[in-house]
Amino acid sequence: MLTGSALSLACFAGVSARGSVVCVASVSKRPPLHHRLLKYNLLPENPVSSSNIPQSHVRLKRKNNSLMVWNIQKITKGIKWTTDFLNLSHFADLFLLQEATEAIVPVAEHLGVHWTFGASWEQRGKHRTGVATLSRSQQKNGEFHVTDQVEKVFRTPKSSMITWHPIENSRKTLMAVNLHALNITGLKPFEEQIRHLANKVKYHDGPVIFAGDMNTWSAQRLHVALSILGEPSVGLQQVPMSSSRRLVLDHVFVRGLTNVSGYFLETIRSSDHLPIIVTYDIDPRYL
Repeated sequence: MLTGSALSLACFAGVSARGSVVCVASVSKRPPLHHRLLKYNLLPENPVSSSNIPQSHVRLKRKNNSLMVWNIQKITKGIKWTTDFLNLSHFADLFLLQEATEAIVPVAEHLGVHWTFGASWEQRGKHRTGVATLSRSQQKNGEFHVTDQVEKVFRTPKSSMITWHPIENSRKTLMAVNLHALNITGLKPFEEQIRHLANKVKYHDGPVIFAGDMNTWSAQRLHVALSILGEPSVGLQQVPMSSSRRLVLDHVFVRGLTNVSGYFLETIRSSDHLPIIVTYDIDPRYL
């Protein structure tokens, strides 16, 4: 669990439309006064939902896999974003999206993919915001985490989603950690969030993708992330990518993958973040 915080873990049966058990690391039941004044609910009722299409028998391939990582800026650019996403969707079979809203659901259903959406907060009368993981292959459950710490300006938390993806001809699964890191906070809450998720990675017997908007806007923050995720017991390696932007906030770390190649899609402007595309094979040693 997060050290030095009041984070608690609760499991909600039947939250998923598929009937799976979804675990939610939640904040206290009653939002502080400043949240009520800003008309934010910290943890919406039934914060996690997932696709109700029948689970296919399609498993993650051992080779020629592709990943998209993208902070989609709450789909504020509407039709422009939807058009971009649908045009780009053929690039990937696994999608880790941050700042997702419930507007992602009809898009995912149009594509016919499996999806899990977790909302860490909602603006009353408007939208729920959180993270969403989409995949063309099976998803096994989902573990949703909300930070106990909130950010200084809007007083909202950040969230992450862990999903497991069965691999063809193997009993192993690929663990996908979809992270939206704390932004306007001190270094310690950021470090606690990263370490909490890294501790989950330690105990996974199989390949791992750990990616998202990590809000590494300072050298200190980037150093903390690299140090924790690179610890031998965690064993994650950063996927090298270059960008024309001076400040890079989005990252991909992996373990148990080979032939990994990643790049930013520099021409996309329907979000304030650039999409990342990563191609990879699964290392046979992790199967």
